[in-house]
Amino acid sequence: MHSLSLADRLGLDEAHSLVAILGTDVGEALRVFSDEMRDRRLLRAEERANQLPVKMVGPLGLFIFPVILGLVMLPMILRLMSVAIASLAAATSERMDPPLATPEFCPVLRRRHTPCPILG
Repeated sequence: MHSLSLADRLGLDEAHSLVAILGTDVGEALRVFSDEMRDRRLLRAEERANQLPVKMVGPLGLFIFPVILGLVMLPMILRLMSVAIASLAAATSERMDPPLATPEFCPVLRRRHTPCPILG
């Protein structure tokens, strides 16, 4: 690296007058400025990275959680529905089954019997 200042390397009168106004080497000032800007950019990136989990809670709760809940609850819901349908079908068939109304079928013994001891 050259030990010459930026004003000496550029060889411009404007660069020399800028150094005179600033009171320091322009290259050194730009290096300090770039270091500060780099630190600020890194700090902003870290702040945005720290905000990311908070922003992810909404989509997770809205889209992913209901799917997982459905996958966990689906077998139980299907089992309950099959039991409910089977019990409804059994209750309906007991009320509407014509052989239950005939005297040859004993509803107490649940078998065919001639004559039924209860119905006579």
